[in-house]
Amino acid sequence: MTDPTAPGPAPADPYGSPAQVRATVQQQVAAAEARAAAIDALAEQVDAVRATARSLRGEVEVTAEPSGAVREVRFSDDAVELRPADLGRLVTETIARAQREAAESALRAAEATLGADDAVVAGIRDQVRRRPEPPAAGARPTL
Repeated sequence: MTDPTAPGPAPADPYGSPAQVRATVQQQVAAAEARAAAIDALAEQVDAVRATARSLRGEVEVTAEPSGAVREVRFSDDAVELRPADLGRLVTETIARAQREAAESALRAAEATLGADDAVVAGIRDQVRRRPEPPAAGARPTL
């Protein structure tokens, strides 16, 4: 007969031995450091992204960043021949296309660096998709 007050076998340690725990933590730290380095590299890539869009006949040219910031707007000599309302529409449309192209370039860089299924990439993709689709170059507005 066994003594009911005697200690039983020690329960199994769910984390493993101290050496196994140390190895797991070291792997997690290395993975986190690698991801941080990849994100830092991606941030540098995205900071350098610019996209330039032109109106159909080249009257307007716009350079934008993925954030939507417009870096430059240029007009050809033909732009002065346009009615103000038409020029305004061309500027607005061309800005939207440059912004969208820059955001899509940043998304492609994120997918290449972090993988298409990464949560950060999913957030960027969601932001790009929420931007309104710019009209095609030269498209006329519908009334």
